[in-house]
Amino acid sequence: MQTASATVPTFAVLRSATVHLPTTTARELKVWAHAVTSEGQAENLAGLLEVHTEAATQQFDLQLCGGQVIVPLRGGVCWINLIRQDASGA
Repeated sequence: MQTASATVPTFAVLRSATVHLPTTTARELKVWAHAVTSEGQAENLAGLLEVHTEAATQQFDLQLCGGQVIVPLRGGVCWINLIRQDASGA
């Protein structure tokens, strides 16, 4: 799917998502990988987050960072790839 925004109707089966970000003058990017429960509570997602910039590619274990990552930006191309970890740990 390619879109500026979307609802994922079958989120439970989503294994990965890639987001290409527009060029920006922002100096930081914050990613908070979470799902909202039916009670309205946020639950952090487990998995691997890859942040790709012109300068480097960084990988973060979302479980170790509490589902949140802040990385510096220096302009130019940036995209992220979130690879979910299922409940079995795969």
